[in-house]
Amino acid sequence: MANFERGQIIAIPCKVFPGAFSHEAMVIIDTLVGEVSGFVRREDLTRIEDDHGYLRTRIVDVSEDTITVMLKGSFFTTTGLAEFSPDWTRSNAEVIAA
Repeated sequence: MANFERGQIIAIPCKVFPGAFSHEAMVIIDTLVGEVSGFVRREDLTRIEDDHGYLRTRIVDVSEDTITVMLKGSFFTTTGLAEFSPDWTRSNAEVIAA
């Protein structure tokens, strides 16, 4: 997909580990500024295989240099926003819904 738009739901790759509760998982996501980690609901993850999966996110901003998404969950070093390059997003993310 060549273009991304605000409001689109995309799934971004992440590392997945068990959380403290059965309904959650700890994830680590590689972003433009480095790794972001935190806890998410398991229902927001797809295609979990071993310690890799995809986290559903919503695009909140699109610029020439960045795709900004809102991460659902509780994260240690962000308020829930994460930025990715458009090229990385095209190569690695999966579009779930427009």
